[in-house]
Amino acid sequence: MSEKQAKESQTYQGMIDRVEGIIENISSADCDLDTMVDKVEEGYLLIKKLKDRLNTTREKIEKLQLDYEQTEGKLDG
Repeated sequence: MSEKQAKESQTYQGMIDRVEGIIENISSADCDLDTMVDKVEEGYLLIKKLKDRLNTTREKIEKLQLDYEQTEGKLDG
């Protein structure tokens, strides 16, 4: 794994950890309404980033699979 891939993975995990922290925070009886709204907004933005990252990763994997299949076809044929 390259340094960039490791950093992206950590960033992804960091976003997941942050969303989990937000959920814990807004579930607390000590969380006031204004804080809750801010945290929910932050959570939705993080979830969007996570979805975007998953979609980008899926597209990369599909491209790699297609490239592999095309290469295999040339080697077999």
